[in-house]
Amino acid sequence: MNILFIGGAGFIGSSLVKRFISDEKHSVFILEPEFADISRLKDYNLTVFRSSLSNINEVKNILLTNKIEVVVHLVSTLIPGSTYDDYIGEFKNVIFPSIELMEFCANEDIKFVYFSSGGTIYGNRTTFQPFVETDSMEPISYYGWSKQMMENSILFKNRTQKLKFLIVRPSNPYGHGQNLYGKQGLVAVAIGKIIENKPVEVWGDGSAIRDYIYIEDLANIFYQLINKDVCNETINLGSGRGFSVNDVLALKEADCSIAMAAGSDAAKNIANVVLLDSNFGAMPHIVNQGRRVVNNIRSAASMFLIKTIFSVLLSLITIFFGDAYPFEPIQMSLISACAVGIPTFLLTQENNYNKIDHTFLRHVFMNAFPAAVTITGCVFTIMLVCQDVYHSNVMLNTACVLVTGWNYMSALRTVYSPLNTYRKVIIYGMQFAFFISAVVLQDLLTLGSLEFGMIILVFVLMTFSPILIETITEWIRRIYEKSLDREDENKGLQWFDFEEALKASTEPWLVENVYKKLNKKIEKGYH
Repeated sequence: MNILFIGGAGFIGSSLVKRFISDEKHSVFILEPEFADISRLKDYNLTVFRSSLSNINEVKNILLTNKIEVVVHLVSTLIPGSTYDDYIGEFKNVIFPSIELMEFCANEDIKFVYFSSGGTIYGNRTTFQPFVETDSMEPISYYGWSKQMMENSILFKNRTQKLKFLIVRPSNPYGHGQNLYGKQGLVAVAIGKIIENKPVEVWGDGSAIRDYIYIEDLANIFYQLINKDVCNETINLGSGRGFSVNDVLALKEADCSIAMAAGSDAAKNIANVVLLDSNFGAMPHIVNQGRRVVNNIRSAASMFLIKTIFSVLLSLITIFFGDAYPFEPIQMSLISACAVGIPTFLLTQENNYNKIDHTFLRHVFMNAFPAAVTITGCVFTIMLVCQDVYHSNVMLNTACVLVTGWNYMSALRTVYSPLNTYRKVIIYGMQFAFFISAVVLQDLLTLGSLEFGMIILVFVLMTFSPILIETITEWIRRIYEKSLDREDENKGLQWFDFEEALKASTEPWLVENVYKKLNKKIEKGYH
C-alpha cells in the first residue's frame, strides 16, 4: 500500500511513519515544506517531497505519479492557544487547500485520513464520563474550531462525492521524540520546565480531566486501523482513563510518586514506582527494600571511606616527609579483601529494615573519620620508629599491615553494631582469615618477622587504638551537637503571655510606654 503522510515529520507523524516503514508491504512517502525539520526521520530510508499543502496542484501530481492509495493529513498551523488571526491564516494555508484535496481524493478513489483532536474537539464537560464518538462537538478554542471545520468538510464530501475517509481523534499523546521545550503537550512541557528549574504554567485551575496515550500505542492502533481498511468512521484513540493536569504535576513534584499498573499511561511513565499488580499491599515490601538498600549502602560507604581518608593522609605524609609509602599494593589488596570487600558484600545480604533517619552523610563520616585518623596515627608512629631505630622496610610493612588490619576489624564491629549471630560469624571469620593469610602468605605478601621491640609497639597500638577511636568519635559528636545548639537561637527561652510579661517587667518606662500602649491598640483592633 502506498501511503502519503502530509506532515509526517512531526511528533505524531514521525511515530506513525516509523511504524509503517517497519512493514515492507507498505511504501511510505512524506510531504513537508522546505523549512520543516525532518531530523526525527533522518535514519530512515524513505521518499520526502519538499512542498506544502498550499501548492495543491503539486500535491495532486505527487498523488497521481506515485499511485498513492491513502493520504494521512496531519497538518495544522494552530495550537490550543492560537488567536483569531491565526485561525484566518489556517483557513488560507490549510483548510481551503485541504477541501480541494478531499475533492481530488474522492474523484481518484483515494482514502482520506484526518487526524483531528480528541483533547479539544469536545470542549469542556462537567461530568466525568468518557467521551464517545457520537457526542456533540463543542470546541472552546480556535484550534478545536478548525478541527471541527475539517471534520464537517470531510463528512460533507462523503455525502456529496462518496469520499472514503477515516477521522481519528487522538487524546493527548506523549512519549519519545516530543519537544520538551515547545508550547503544547502537558507531559513533555512539564518535564522540560522541571529540567530547566522553571515553574510550570497551567491554564485554568488544573482540574481539567485529560486522557493521555503513549505515542507508540497510538501508532500501533492506527496501523491496525489502516491494515483492516476501516472506512467512513470517526474513532477516538486514548487510554480510556482520565487524568487531571494537577495530578500529572503532583506526580512530578512528589518526592516519591506511585502509580498503579491499571492507571493512566501518563501516570506510569512519570511515577517513580509502578505497582504492577495494582495492589497497595505491596508497599510495605517496597519500603522495606528501600530501607535495606539505603542502610546497607550507608554501612558499606563507611568502610570504603576509611580506606580513602587514611590513604590520602598517608600519601600527604610520605610527600612532605620524604618517606616511602608504608604499604605494598599486594598488602593493601589483603586489607581491602578481608576488611572491606568480602565482609561488606556478605553483610549487604542482611535484611536491615531499620527506619532511615536522614543522617546518611553524618553517620558515614562519624564512622569513617575516627578510624581513618587512628590508622594514620598508628602507621605514622610505626614509620618514625622504623626510620630511627630499625631501618627495615619489611618490618615497617609487616607492622603497618597488622595494625591497620586490627583497626579495620574494630571499625567493622563499630559500623555493624549491634552484633547478631550472622554479623559475628562474618566479622570474626574475616578477622581470622586476615591474620592466617598474613602468616601463611608471608612470601607472597612480602611480610617478615618482627623484633621484640616492634612487637611491643604493635601490641600497645592495638590496645590503645580502640580508645583513640572512641575519643575522636565523642569529640566529633560534641562539635556537632554544639553546632545544632547555635542553629537553634530560641533554645532554652521561656515564653510568656502579655499579662505575665507585664508583671515580670522591672522597667517602669517599658511598662508605661510599650506594654500598656500596645495593649490598648490591640483592644481597639489596631493593625
